[in-house]
This record gives sequence, structure tokens and C-alpha cells, in this order.
Amino acid sequence: MSSLAASHRQRNGPLTSIGDSFWGIAAAVRDTRARRTVSSSYRPRRYAGAFVDVDLRREPIDGPAGRELLGAFFDEIVPLYPGWSPRVGPTAEPHEVTPPHGCFLVAYDSEGPIGCVAVKKLDERTGEIKRLYVAPNARRAGIARRLLGAIEDIAREFGCELVRLDTGDKQPASLSLFRTVGYVEIDNYNGNPYASYWMEKRL
Repeated sequence: MSSLAASHRQRNGPLTSIGDSFWGIAAAVRDTRARRTVSSSYRPRRYAGAFVDVDLRREPIDGPAGRELLGAFFDEIVPLYPGWSPRVGPTAEPHEVTPPHGCFLVAYDSEGPIGCVAVKKLDERTGEIKRLYVAPNARRAGIARRLLGAIEDIAREFGCELVRLDTGDKQPASLSLFRTVGYVEIDNYNGNPYASYWMEKRL
């Protein structure tokens, strides 16, 4: 067990599988950052709205790119929603986003991973989109829209006729994107206490 996970266990008691996954990923990310030397894979990219050609790859959510991107995602979400953790609300565990139950998708530019998104099946005809994230220096270049479109295509492959998602009131850019590409508001379907909007789209 990582020192971060051990520390969390001492403060808060035994971890659930969700907590174990989260703290294990977070510890791995911090260990990686501590050891990392300057390399081309992690130089900041500033696109300033320019179109970027990206390569989309299906990968394990707990692989190297997933750990790095989700670590950055968690670092950004926690200050927006104090008290949030993967213990609360809907999950995106590795087994939930691995075929045939789901998929995790990573966007790469010429220098390394810059974004991700996942889908997991809620039932035979419905998928839920999770963990949509684009690195700050790669935003405003259409990457989130491309990731969203690609994961919708994958949901279709899995037999989904409908995809759902949620988002909070501290993420207006995400809400705007979802509305722009055809998501409509629905009732709370997953009990996420940190969400303010629940949406779906027919595929």
C-alpha cells in the first residue's frame, strides 16, 4: 500500500475499492511527478484555439497515461467541489470502463497524452460518460468535443442507444459543450450530490 493510501486509512478508516483505486492512482501520479525529469512528453503545450491533430487510443484507465491525466483531473476537481472524492456518487472503476462493460479513451498529441474520457454501461441500452478531461494548455482546440464524439461512437459499438452524464455548476465550459453537441437536461438519475445538471443524448 502506498504511503498516501496508508495515511488516508489512518485518518479515515478502511478504504472501499473506489477509495483504494483513487488513492493508488493519486500516489502513483505524485511518485511519477517527483521522479520526472524535464522531457518532451510533458512540456506545456499552448494551442490558443488552434486546431490540433490528436491520436485517440483505447487504453486501461489505470495505465500510465490514465494515472497522469486522472491525477490532474482530481487536482482540478477537488478545489471546485470541497469534500468530493470517488467514494461519493457514480464511479469509474477500472473494471467498469473495460470492454465489454465500457472503455477509457486517451487523446495524444505529438508530445504525449493531453486528454481522456470514459464510458461505462448502465444497462444494455444506456451508457454513462465519465472523466472527460483536457489538459489546461490544450484547451480551446476542439479536443474535448472530439473525445466526446469518439466515446459516443464507442458507446454505439457496445449497443447503447442513449448516453448520460452529469456536471456541476462550477464547470460552465463543460455545460456549454454538452448543450452544444445535443445533450438535454433530465432528472437526477444517479444521486451525485456534487452535480447540478444531469443530461442525456440519443445516439
